[in-house]
Amino acid sequence: MHMLSEKKWLERMENECRILFREGYEGEVNPDYKKLIIIIRANGFEPPSSGNTMPSKRTTHKVEINVTRDYPPDVPITRWLTPIFHPNIAPPGPPGYGRVCMEMLNIGISNLFELVRGLEVLLWHDQRNRWTKNSWIRFRHQYWAWSSNHPRIWRRM
Repeated sequence: MHMLSEKKWLERMENECRILFREGYEGEVNPDYKKLIIIIRANGFEPPSSGNTMPSKRTTHKVEINVTRDYPPDVPITRWLTPIFHPNIAPPGPPGYGRVCMEMLNIGISNLFELVRGLEVLLWHDQRNRWTKNSWIRFRHQYWAWSSNHPRIWRRM
């Protein structure tokens, strides 16, 4: 059973999306408010290309947020759509589907604006630990990847 009536839920979602866009976020929202594509502008990293040994900086990120009718008690499912290199975000595309470790975010999240700000904080956290060759090697060996056969495995890269 849903906590809010359909009308109240739609009003809430419309208001939350209005707040997101008023705060400067760009993106698209489905008419039923169950799927949002949000652009986050923050420093982060993408995986190194085949010839590089260090991750590349990325400043524009695209995130998909899927909201069920049981929101707000149910945390939205969040997927990263652009290349990302972060220990709490699975790589996008078929093995990891860009899923975000929501345990990092669901404490104190009461609306979509706080969720998106939480995603920015995840990116900023990596900025405090500037990459050196040694920290990069340690991180690279700890970074988890997803595979289609085994949902969560540690893989040496």
